[in-house]
Amino acid sequence: MGWQTERYGDAHEGFAGAALPDGAEPRPQYFDMGSSGHMPSSQEWWAYDGRMSRPLAEGMRAYCSCGWRAAGTHPINWDQGAVDGVGLTDESGPATDWEQHIGSVDDAVAAIPPEMVGMLDQLAAGLADLAEREPLTALRVVAELERSAARTGLTAARNIEADGLEDDAVARGLGLPTQTARSWLLRYRLGRG
Repeated sequence: MGWQTERYGDAHEGFAGAALPDGAEPRPQYFDMGSSGHMPSSQEWWAYDGRMSRPLAEGMRAYCSCGWRAAGTHPINWDQGAVDGVGLTDESGPATDWEQHIGSVDDAVAAIPPEMVGMLDQLAAGLADLAEREPLTALRVVAELERSAARTGLTAARNIEADGLEDDAVARGLGLPTQTARSWLLRYRLGRG
């Protein structure tokens, strides 16, 4: 669909959505693919080309799967799109807006202590090397890490609950939409880290 970071995955997936002339967010456009039970839809700018009773997008704006929408819009050159195709249309403006949104998310998350960042980087490099040299041993280490992470996640989730942190604060601290953060917390509380 669009843009993702390794850190947030589809919890913060961005794309260049449509901006209608009145500034309203358009309803998704559905595409009938025949007799299938699945009918794909899109809110990407190219789906609002004014054909087949679709609205005509005036511009594009950055959308994020978390619900965030960029305030500003970027013009669409429909003549260029018709000549070069959708894939060659410049989406760099919305992409930059989305990257700024991700920067804001990063600024609000709970900070990992620098010494932990160093240890995690060192561990990741060591595991990558081990996976090349001794893959079976690497999998055993990964299994141990998963068990340790599950225990730590359970303790952390219980402490978050005991501290009475609001859902919004937890979501902000994890850099996730509220519903996703609730699911994470529940998963760790149930010991399924």
